[in-house]
Amino acid sequence: MAGGPFVDAWQSLDWAGGEAMALKAEIDDFRRGKPYSVEAESYPDNAGGEILFEILGRPDLVMWAKQVGAAIGYLRSALNYSAYQIALIDCREKADRVEFPIFDDPSRFQKDNRIKGFAQHRFDLIESAQPYHGQAEELWWLHELARLHRHRLIRPVIDRVDQTRHAYTVVGGNPDDISFYSGSFAARSDGKIVVGRWHNVRPTETHVNVQPNVAVEIVVNDPLVRHEPLPALLFKMCNATHKVITALGKTLT
Repeated sequence: MAGGPFVDAWQSLDWAGGEAMALKAEIDDFRRGKPYSVEAESYPDNAGGEILFEILGRPDLVMWAKQVGAAIGYLRSALNYSAYQIALIDCREKADRVEFPIFDDPSRFQKDNRIKGFAQHRFDLIESAQPYHGQAEELWWLHELARLHRHRLIRPVIDRVDQTRHAYTVVGGNPDDISFYSGSFAARSDGKIVVGRWHNVRPTETHVNVQPNVAVEIVVNDPLVRHEPLPALLFKMCNATHKVITALGKTLT
């Protein structure tokens, strides 16, 4: 952890990293426990079959929500702490009102940012880090998740990874003999979820065996970041925050 004027910012960033590492350890333990099963079940008469998915064990998702929320709060605070320290140098009378700005629209940044008293080179540096330039989506993720977390928990969920091109491997027969459909189908009465179906187009002539390739990821239940698995999402936001604080720190030396 670095010191200097940004000691509080670095401490907060360090805490965020600690939450991310702790969550990683718990998710790794969850995976090692083989918490789900996937099987292929053929229909009678070689007509096709279904890929069945079942969760066998559930983690403490509420505790994981606490860790995710803590990490998000620490990261947003780290940026605000750094902005506060700059304000003490550049515009002390405004220090209590500053906030590190994160905007996805340049006009809103110019109108609504709270760093208008910053020295021009530091103002320009922060402006260059804005998500609307297309190179800082992780900061936008942080901004939106922190905003949401003020009103509700940011909940991790178990998400299935079963894109069509990955959902099965033909281990017997000709791949051209089947049509495969991937998606979410109704759960069966035994609790298993049908995540794929295949149809043998020549059932009386060929026999096809299918090996399912379905896995799970732990993700945040928000469409903005659902494509990013945990804890990688937190690590990416940690790295983006570290980059900004490091760059700002260099302006003070």
